Amino acid sequence: MNIILCGPGRSGTTLTSQLFSFHPEFSWISGWVSRYPTLPQLAVFNTIYQSQFLGINWADVKFAPKPSEAYGFWRHYFPPFTSEQGSVSDQQLQKVRSCLKIIKKASNKPHFVTKITGETREQILDPLFEGDLIWVWIERDPRVVVSSYIKQKWGYKNNLEAFDKMSMNEKIRLNCNRYMHFYQDSKKLIDKKCLFYEDLCRDPEKFFKSLFNDLNIEFYDHQKCIINKWNIRQVGWGHYKDQYSKEEQDLLTELLKEPLLDYGYVNNR
Repeated sequence: MNIILCGPGRSGTTLTSQLFSFHPEFSWISGWVSRYPTLPQLAVFNTIYQSQFLGINWADVKFAPKPSEAYGFWRHYFPPFTSEQGSVSDQQLQKVRSCLKIIKKASNKPHFVTKITGETREQILDPLFEGDLIWVWIERDPRVVVSSYIKQKWGYKNNLEAFDKMSMNEKIRLNCNRYMHFYQDSKKLIDKKCLFYEDLCRDPEKFFKSLFNDLNIEFYDHQKCIINKWNIRQVGWGHYKDQYSKEEQDLLTELLKEPLLDYGYVNNR
């Protein structure tokens, strides 16, 4: 079984990946393998994270081997790894399949999970896994996602002066367009499982119990214990709402009308 956890970014994909990756039957690409993509054998150290070796939560340790976004890995084998690129060669696919087999063997796990943020790159990943792939899309109130983009200054970390010159309306339009691009891209995943950040925060054990039941995999007590001890702080629309004028709130709602209705956020999910 191969699973890709994906979402528009700032939607809870990292939290979901962190908690999912404690599952004792799943291997994943660590930050070490992402940095050194030609050394998939480094996955042998994944057990440090999964077992919470020495009683430490290694997710909080900067250079520890832990689940990674892994763009270093994907861009090495499938450059530039974007939704715009065409098909990839059989040679590229075979090389990555061999790496993933090594990762599973080094981790001593039968299954694989990874996280992809933003564009799905399904034209690359679907052929890679030859039909044995489950897409799990994690959503969050689109107004919160866009607000987080603005707060994080997405796309402008190296050009803060230009970002600061924009009006709030311009920032809202720019980042709503960014979100809507990912939202429309996700519609290509016809059979995806759609999960919600708010449900994860509200009851993480119930969230994963339901997910693992759908996937027909066991929910182990060790992982359940870790999940229940995890410090999860939900940040919702109420956290950001008062930072906008009424006009700006209306603009957000109008530009994000389709996903707000689609996911039921207008009814206070």
